[in-house]
Amino acid sequence: MAMSSPSPPSPEGGKRANPETQVEVDVMILDYLLYMAARQVIAGRKAQRSGVVAGGSNGAADAEYGGGDGDERMVGDMPLMMVDSFLPIFKANHPTHLVPESTHSRLLLLKFSTLFVHRLQRSPSTPPLPSLQHLRARNHARATTWLSHHPPSQSATSIFNDLSNGLPIPPQSLHQNRRHVLSHNCPPNTVLTTPDFYGTPACLSLRDTLPAFMELSAYITSTYKSGRVNETWEKMAAEYMLQAALEAYLVYGESGDAALRECFAWGFDAEAMDGDAGEGGFLVNTMFWDEDQSIMEKWARIRNEHMQALAPPPQTHLQAHLETVATRFPLFRFEGRLLDFLWALTRHETAPVLAQLETGCLDGFSREETEALTRRVGIQIN
Repeated sequence: MAMSSPSPPSPEGGKRANPETQVEVDVMILDYLLYMAARQVIAGRKAQRSGVVAGGSNGAADAEYGGGDGDERMVGDMPLMMVDSFLPIFKANHPTHLVPESTHSRLLLLKFSTLFVHRLQRSPSTPPLPSLQHLRARNHARATTWLSHHPPSQSATSIFNDLSNGLPIPPQSLHQNRRHVLSHNCPPNTVLTTPDFYGTPACLSLRDTLPAFMELSAYITSTYKSGRVNETWEKMAAEYMLQAALEAYLVYGESGDAALRECFAWGFDAEAMDGDAGEGGFLVNTMFWDEDQSIMEKWARIRNEHMQALAPPPQTHLQAHLETVATRFPLFRFEGRLLDFLWALTRHETAPVLAQLETGCLDGFSREETEALTRRVGIQIN
């Protein structure tokens, strides 16, 4: 398939492309780029994980990723660069245009997938520190509001008290934990260059990315699944919270109970229904609500079970217990399930128009109608 760009202004008559046609073409291009970039990011990380398993810590995966010669390219960079180049142009040309729901969901999927997949290593996708600080302040404010409406239960209070002792974890242990995570989750050729980044304030943490996961899930659920989540998703979301808490203490060296409280501050908040959390916050809140309260009750149980797993048994050192929990819930296994979930989202939605046109056939259109559309928007099918 070859795409021809919209015609430039004519030197003689100053003729420009029809505005309606132009926005249609630009939306199709944006939709296609988002779709391809998200698939590349997710598929690239899934392939990279295969190399991690095959290579272990001996460098056997170097050949697959161009390692051993200083090549530290992140998966999916080229499609992301195309999105980064085109999105500002689209916003400048169509500042008031609302993109279709499918395009918005692809944008949320790409945003979260990129942050999650690239979080362990510094990359062009890593937000600058001031942006991260703003993100963390916003996330903390959201959690503080939620917690003010949900006094902790007696069991939760006990967990919070347990986390007041034995923290923060000593620096040497933090360093070892960082190396352990990287050796099990990154290609061997990048592990030596990453410890000075992972676990620092400049690095995205799982706690930083958790709200983006919730926003993506809520939008997909409200748009395609009648607003209801199932138990499989609830268990994955609860483990995300647990993994975020483990990382906060074992890798980032947090102390006290603030990190744990923030990580698990998710669920329906009746007092926030009329608040100013914006569309994303509203959808996240309603995702946990149902008329007969079955979702709310099940979510509360699953959430509390995962939070309770962090409470050390009597006479058990907190650090040793948290490391045991991390072994029980391997981050690598969790990431695999999450990537499968994200990949399923890319396959659930209808492919973008331009992706369909690559096959020469558009859903719901005859061959003749497809050809008429391509002529109208300036696309040539070979």
